[in-house]
Amino acid sequence: ARHSEKRQKAAKRNSILGILGQIGSQVLLGDSAIGRIGQEVFGTGSQLLTLKYSRKQEYEADDLGIRYLASAGYDPQALSSMLYSLAAQSAIDVRAAGRDARTAPEWASTHPDPARRVSRAATNAGKLTQSGGLRNRDKFLRNLDGIMYGDDPKQGVIEGNSFLHPDLKLKFSVPNGFSMQNGARAVSIVGSGGQGQFTTAAYSGNMTTYIDAAFKGLAGEGKTISRGAIERTTVNGLPASYAMARVDSKNGQVDVTVFAYEFSKSSAFHFATIAPAGSASVFSPMYRSIARLSAAKAASIKPRRVDVVTVKSGDTISSLSARMAYTTLKQDRFLVLNRMRATDGLRAGQKVKIITY
Repeated sequence: ARHSEKRQKAAKRNSILGILGQIGSQVLLGDSAIGRIGQEVFGTGSQLLTLKYSRKQEYEADDLGIRYLASAGYDPQALSSMLYSLAAQSAIDVRAAGRDARTAPEWASTHPDPARRVSRAATNAGKLTQSGGLRNRDKFLRNLDGIMYGDDPKQGVIEGNSFLHPDLKLKFSVPNGFSMQNGARAVSIVGSGGQGQFTTAAYSGNMTTYIDAAFKGLAGEGKTISRGAIERTTVNGLPASYAMARVDSKNGQVDVTVFAYEFSKSSAFHFATIAPAGSASVFSPMYRSIARLSAAKAASIKPRRVDVVTVKSGDTISSLSARMAYTTLKQDRFLVLNRMRATDGLRAGQKVKIITY
């Protein structure tokens, strides 16, 4: 359906409608879903049009998926059950981050409300003339067994409110109510009080040059952001520098901050954040949390993997959940992973998924 091409054209149109649009379309937020959730704080009408357009695309993708499943001989209702798991997993992610799902309006996401998509997909699948179809559950589980689950430690891992990178030997934590999404080039951070990224760039030992380059990247091609004075400090033994700029947007002023750290004479990292004017301090605990990761802690970080196990006599949801490689919401995660309810029973010989190290 050429959705990617249409989204790129829409983003290009919207990016010229204001300086915040320029910031939003550049490296600070990127084109990721998590990067645009913060529009609930300082969104613009043009970006909301893009979000509505994306919902239309998602529904079209669902409808095409249902058609393709049925024509290939698979159960078209499988899309609905997959979306059910997506909705349940989204709720788990919100709870794990300490946020209330009810506070985020549907338009604040680039995807339609997963729960709404479940009923819509089930209804549309029911309209097809084909009935039944394959699920291939056993083959699916065999192929899934042992696969990595979640972050690859080589790109850093998210543990609750903390981000840890064993190869770079660094860590930081986000405030309660904020969530993170790890990417190959940056960690996106979003919450009701603002949003931003943690990333890196070329560093020659001159922190002023580094910070100016970060602001230039945020402004976008042909644009500038007038920053304030660069302040120097030390954070957990690391030389650090930061600067702030107040930027006008259609919904009022926002504060853009670049907070950078020198890890060596050739290596630096920085946060780039946006918050409503006067509210930049919401990120202060995060700025102060960055620290070097000890060699012992770095070595202890292992990847999580899917382990398909066969239920034995005497196994319960509680006993199997206790084996999940998490410190919180163990049973909730087990139930979501297996599309089960707490009242469901287990039978010997049944195959279920757990997450282990």
